[in-house]
Amino acid sequence: MSQRVQLLRDFNLQLLVTSRRRVVQLVSGMVLSLLIVAGLHWLFSKSSPKRLSFPTRMPGGAPLHWVLKEIVLHPILPRHKITTTDFLEALRFGVAAWNTALKGCQAPRLQLGAPVDNLRKVRQDATSMVVLREGFWCGDEDNKLEHCYDPTVEAITSIYPEHNPGQPENGAVREADIEINAVNYDWSPDSQRANARNLRALITHELGHVLGLDHACNTTEAVVNKQVQNPTAPVCDSANTSGAIMYPHVTQNPTYPTPVPGGSEAELLCAIYAIWGARTK
Repeated sequence: MSQRVQLLRDFNLQLLVTSRRRVVQLVSGMVLSLLIVAGLHWLFSKSSPKRLSFPTRMPGGAPLHWVLKEIVLHPILPRHKITTTDFLEALRFGVAAWNTALKGCQAPRLQLGAPVDNLRKVRQDATSMVVLREGFWCGDEDNKLEHCYDPTVEAITSIYPEHNPGQPENGAVREADIEINAVNYDWSPDSQRANARNLRALITHELGHVLGLDHACNTTEAVVNKQVQNPTAPVCDSANTSGAIMYPHVTQNPTYPTPVPGGSEAELLCAIYAIWGARTK
């Protein structure tokens, strides 16, 4: 009889421990969800037009956020449109500009990695790359050149976020690629050569997209043609674009000296990673 009672007590104790664990897990999940919701509310309230900075968001509102402490960018070296020296110098400028602006917060640091073979295809393959398209302004998967990019676009940054609505991993990023249009545009490091655009400004702008920033405003042309990419941003004017590195056509403004990330961009990214930075690896 006593043995049965003891077994029953042990069983009840095990049930109690299991129940408490489940309650703790449930409460922890609820707290995490509340923190994320509060963080999103803060970001929505802070990304007003006065800030000049906006996060790129997933459907539902979660901002894109890297889960790596370092973003290593591997260049595919150009062959004839610009010298390797100038290309790498512009990349180093952009990397240094963002690392300086974000110093002291939990945002990931950018790092220039080793060059990769120019025959390597740019696609989602766990390696972040930067390439200057010199022959055709088309993706590597477009073998028949039937779906090339818009020739008016200076560069395209492809980011590959996780799609898990309602979960902390929603919007998590581990890779991004930058393609630069050297077919329809001429580039120099600082736009001091005649008819050349500022490669430093372009790369620094695209690295802002890599880190998770959207454009600071929408051009009048985009609004008229109903091609607005960031519906929360204002229409571009001199008040909200002067010196903004995330201006949509940053290379078309007077770009000497080259604009760099400002306090608005740094504050927003640091705020994002104050919430999501604890999950970086």
